[in-house]
Amino acid sequence: MSSKKWSRREFLRMSALTTAGLALAACAKQTAAPAEEPTQAPEKQPTPAPAKEAGKMVFWPEWGGKDADALQAQVTKFTERTGIEVEFLPIRDHARMIASMGAGSPPDLLMTWDAGAVGTWGFNEAIVDLNPYIEASGFDLDSLHPLGVVSGDLMGLKQIGLPLTNYLNTVLYWNKDAFQTAGLDPEAPPATWEETRQMHDKITVVENGQIVKWGYQVMQGQDGHPSVMAYGFGGEIYSPDRRTLTPGDPAKIESLKWLRSFYADYGLDEVRRWQDSQTMGADSPTNPLYTAQSGMILTGEWMPSYIQRLEGMEVKYGATTMPYPQAKPDVEGTMAANSNPLVIPKDAKNPEAGWQFIMFISEPENSAEMCSIVGNASPVKEGVKLQAQKADNATYKWLLEEVWTKANIRPLTINCPVGALYMDVIGRETTLVLEDGKDPEEAMQVVKDEVQPELDAALAELGL
Repeated sequence: MSSKKWSRREFLRMSALTTAGLALAACAKQTAAPAEEPTQAPEKQPTPAPAKEAGKMVFWPEWGGKDADALQAQVTKFTERTGIEVEFLPIRDHARMIASMGAGSPPDLLMTWDAGAVGTWGFNEAIVDLNPYIEASGFDLDSLHPLGVVSGDLMGLKQIGLPLTNYLNTVLYWNKDAFQTAGLDPEAPPATWEETRQMHDKITVVENGQIVKWGYQVMQGQDGHPSVMAYGFGGEIYSPDRRTLTPGDPAKIESLKWLRSFYADYGLDEVRRWQDSQTMGADSPTNPLYTAQSGMILTGEWMPSYIQRLEGMEVKYGATTMPYPQAKPDVEGTMAANSNPLVIPKDAKNPEAGWQFIMFISEPENSAEMCSIVGNASPVKEGVKLQAQKADNATYKWLLEEVWTKANIRPLTINCPVGALYMDVIGRETTLVLEDGKDPEEAMQVVKDEVQPELDAALAELGL
């Protein structure tokens, strides 16, 4: 790939082709370190004028099901308050979103699951800098959890997105019946990765060469995201200033070797067969975690909201924080989290209405009401408190009251100009490591060699 920056529409048209179907597995006391000051301040955009009339707004969220319904309820309230008619179109077509921006006909407001792509969109000027809107309206960023703010920050230069929700994606769930059947204490989940593997082997049942019960659901939850396991083993995939890619961090290499051991020990074809035979939907009553056909999975905080809605089915499960390496007790309590960012496309016809909705949904009551149904955490500090007060699920209440306030939560998304490319390449090489046996050090060096020059060129263009 050339280091020459493509035009915005050239980039987005190409992204629409390459991103279709891509889904790499989606604050507290510590987030990504802020970028250093640019050598030359970017030109300040003019302050946007308020809309002269209510008008109409087109809003595309990348949600479906109960989540889209919860958001639709807030959109209805927004229209009742402001008079702004909203064409609300939930689409689960990432390529279509990208293509709309490349064609110059995007919605006025867009919400995506792919927070990692937002940095690339911002660098290619496909979405607007929200700072002028923030300044003109007096919007208080300190009212938001820092995780959601940093997840929408582009190298300290622009605030290109603000969170609709925040969500932990590194909760370890275990099925208590599966533990008990395997002779394990159903109230004692693993604390370390070593214990996780040991418990996996005890839970797993293989008959006639085929897996019939599986312990830890490797690469079926959120452990497939490049940042998750790097954090879980005490490492990083970016330098603190976000200018250097570190896919070869020893902790990242260690995590790849740990993941690969499952494929090596049980056989690639058999692991694939087991994975392909399962229904993994969080809303599916045949999800193997629910039926005790598997014992553990590392996934998101949204699970209790789905389990609670299963009719006529009792799932005996527990939840705990992400495991840590036995040799690194200081990593205990580390969690990763992400946001679902709201962005305003560059060619939006009514961007002011989009901004009004961002302010509306950032009110604690509105945010808490929606996020409680979705099963995520409100990105608004007061919203999290409201959620915790009303939560009737013990696991969800624990996540809100304990994990979100006390864990060392790291940002899953770090918005650099080549974030989408980085995730794509590191995902490709990870597959080669896990499934084809490629040397992890060699694979991560390929990532570094392929993507770092692109980042260097982008940073030079930004004056960093």
